Amino acid sequence: MEVIFLFLLMIIIGALIGGMTNSLAIKMLFRPYSPKYIGKWRVSFTPGLIPKRRKELAEQLGHLVVTHLLTPEGIQGKINDPFFKEEMTKWAQDETSKLLRTEQSISGFMIEKFERNPREWAEQTTHDFIKESIGKFFEENRYKKIKDVAPLEVLKRGDDLAPLIGEWVTKRGAQYFSSQEGKDQLHVLLEKFFAGKGSMFNFLGTMFGNDKIVAKLQPEIVKFFKDPASKRFIEQLIYKEWDQLKELPVSKVETWIDKEKSAGKVTEWVVQKVPVYDWLDAPLNEWVMQYEEKVLYEGVPYMVTEAQSFLASRLSGFLQRLNLAEVIRLQVEAFSVQRLESMVLTISRREFKMITYLGALLGGFVGFIQGIIVTFFA
Repeated sequence: MEVIFLFLLMIIIGALIGGMTNSLAIKMLFRPYSPKYIGKWRVSFTPGLIPKRRKELAEQLGHLVVTHLLTPEGIQGKINDPFFKEEMTKWAQDETSKLLRTEQSISGFMIEKFERNPREWAEQTTHDFIKESIGKFFEENRYKKIKDVAPLEVLKRGDDLAPLIGEWVTKRGAQYFSSQEGKDQLHVLLEKFFAGKGSMFNFLGTMFGNDKIVAKLQPEIVKFFKDPASKRFIEQLIYKEWDQLKELPVSKVETWIDKEKSAGKVTEWVVQKVPVYDWLDAPLNEWVMQYEEKVLYEGVPYMVTEAQSFLASRLSGFLQRLNLAEVIRLQVEAFSVQRLESMVLTISRREFKMITYLGALLGGFVGFIQGIIVTFFA
């Protein structure tokens, strides 16, 4: 009876020692959370293993994640995965479709979010850009000749216009002086001419009569305008003036131009001709819906593909600059040990219990062996 009692006692003591030792070892992974002191002497094994090695653990965990988990190759593989691309395209199309169907305007959205009117900003930016461009052009070309800075198309167009202007002037001149209006104008010119030439010319005008003079003068003037020589004369005159204009320095043209007014006029023309400015104030669903199919099924897939290529090609450098190892280290160091313990125990409570039970089982087995040794070999 004593032998059985001894066996049971040693098994129980061994089991208790084994179980308590394993349970204590598990708790010492986290506890105590901070060092304990007796006077100035720090108690051994305090703080627990994880709080004590938190810095080393944070560094190793950051290195592990960057080296083996969040690697550029792994992320690139995910980005380039066809299924991922398909999912991202579908998500982008859904979000874009919601945006295109909204009744809010771009101006309304910008005013609401940023308290700034984008149309006013766009018009002012256009005006400033045009004014700055005009000023920059004159600053860079002030001492050059017009022919040296004007586009070849403009110069050629000017050369081509001389015959057209000559033909227009002669044709319109002949038509005008053949009309009653032209005849009346000749009367007025003659009266002014005779009025300023003294009594002798007035006498001649009275003697011959303005009507007779106009009747004789009108056909000659019309004939002058219809004469090919007159056309050539006007063309040569225009060519001469055009050549002289091309030889002028740009600084001369600068004196003719008010940069502020010119920028304002050009800005007004741009705002009237370019519909983008009106789109800013109109609800999106009024002017974007006509482009919906093109945007959703051409633009969005293209943008997703370009975004994937951009990210994949620059991911390595981005991750390097992001320095994930340092980010993870700081996060782990700032993480509460109590919370970490709670998370680990929540996940592995059953396994820790099994480790405690296994310690008790091994302790009991050791107690059983000791009982045999004590009974038979003591």
